[in-house]
Amino acid sequence: MSVHSDERVTALSTARHAAVAELCALNDRGLRLRWRLVSLDYQAGVALVCESPDHGRIREGTPDEAPDHEGVYDCCPWPYLEVGPPALAVYLVALLNTDAGGVA
Repeated sequence: MSVHSDERVTALSTARHAAVAELCALNDRGLRLRWRLVSLDYQAGVALVCESPDHGRIREGTPDEAPDHEGVYDCCPWPYLEVGPPALAVYLVALLNTDAGGVA
């Protein structure tokens, strides 16, 4: 590895650890740091996985009760971020979930 590569790896590692530490500090519900794709005002976004058993229930108690897994509701933990381009949102979820699995 070159000196520049080492510097980039160190910078990425430092940023990763700082972000995970901050998210853990905000995470007062003891949630795992797993991310998902969401739709925020018709834009692609990313959010922490909501572990509420009532997450996304629409038309509860009717025969056509169906979960809405792409929505963000009062039960969902913060943060949720509007990203824009769907491909970028998919990429961010993959990166964030890899980081959470490897660092958190």
